[in-house]
Amino acid sequence: MRSLTGGRVRAIGRLPGRWGPLRDHDARFLVAGSFVASLGYGLYTTGSLLFYTRVVGLSAQEVGLGLSVAGAAAIVSAPFVGQWADRLTARRACIFIGIAQALLLASSVLVTSFGWFALVISLLGVAENGGAVARQALVADVASPTERVRLAALLRSSFTLGLTVGLAVAGAAIAFDSAAVYTTIMLVNGATALVAVGLTVFVSSEGKVATPAPAAALLGALRDVPYVAVAILSGLIGIVDTIIAVGVPLWIVDRTEVPRPFASWILVLNTALVVVMQVPLSRWIRDAKTARRAFIFAALAGAVGLGPLALTRNTPTGVALSALALSVAILTGASLLGAGASWALRYGLAPEGSQGVYGGVFSTAVSVKSLVGPAIVTFAVTHSLSGGLLLLGAYLGLAALSGPVVRWGYRSRSRYVEGSYLVSSP
Repeated sequence: MRSLTGGRVRAIGRLPGRWGPLRDHDARFLVAGSFVASLGYGLYTTGSLLFYTRVVGLSAQEVGLGLSVAGAAAIVSAPFVGQWADRLTARRACIFIGIAQALLLASSVLVTSFGWFALVISLLGVAENGGAVARQALVADVASPTERVRLAALLRSSFTLGLTVGLAVAGAAIAFDSAAVYTTIMLVNGATALVAVGLTVFVSSEGKVATPAPAAALLGALRDVPYVAVAILSGLIGIVDTIIAVGVPLWIVDRTEVPRPFASWILVLNTALVVVMQVPLSRWIRDAKTARRAFIFAALAGAVGLGPLALTRNTPTGVALSALALSVAILTGASLLGAGASWALRYGLAPEGSQGVYGGVFSTAVSVKSLVGPAIVTFAVTHSLSGGLLLLGAYLGLAALSGPVVRWGYRSRSRYVEGSYLVSSP
């Protein structure tokens, strides 16, 4: 790769063919904290909706509106939280955000009106998304450039496992359908947030000095069009997660004769594959070239994974279930590859010392999948032929775009290449 002045940029820090050892002390506490936090989040995901409707007395429409406001606040605030994390250090930001999240969850049991609910849930949205940005920056502080994708994969696996356990416990708890149970769920989530903070305290990294200054880095990140383009590409490929979580269950209910409980049970396969396969697949992503290939394969797998769904209509239950399992397995593979490539490029294309603010901008750009994903997927399900062809064509188009977009992002990094492992031309 050549610099802006035409000279050859020295290749530094290329990721070796095998993983180097993680710093066991810090990685262990980060993974444990992720697992504990996800336990509480699993409880909260189901229990909070019932708490606000059954205990507080809000309507479903009011809860939906409040969640939409919270989602918008989380998306907009991410770059600013990342900027703050760079100034404060990611470790301290994680601790402060975790404490704030615990206090907000505790205060949520005192909510009595829609206005109060909207305020609390919006601040919670900022804290949850901001905490994710800060943790991603902490990964950059704890792990070397060659180890970050693996640690991010470990965190996703542990979070998915904890989330599944939390959802299972919540399902058992809400069977009692009492105000005391729903209130307890909210408080237990706050307690898990505090435990996660306590585990983060034991992480030894104090972070890197922000270079350039956080304010300048924020402006630079917002103007970094190639970086934003890579993030948007990552978000669009990530719509495969929406297909798995929303599209497949809707397809089972509306388009097949498969018993409805399988709309939920089939997702167990997705969860198991994420827990077991995320780390092994992420080992394959070693540099810019393999990150680009992972994006291409993820988009192609997204297209291929749609095919077996066509075999589930007007077929015996056994055949339909086999086709559904095959579809979910392929789509999950697309999700795993896309996530690994996303982490590699999110860290590798950001300058050291500004991982927080760049990660915040990346998070905001990736949020395109939460804005357009549900609408695209529900359209595809309700218009099975035309919608399915549209989704198929979109993923084939993303596969074609992945190479040029990643190359563009990589070639614009000449001023940041020192210390990055994205050094082999993609």
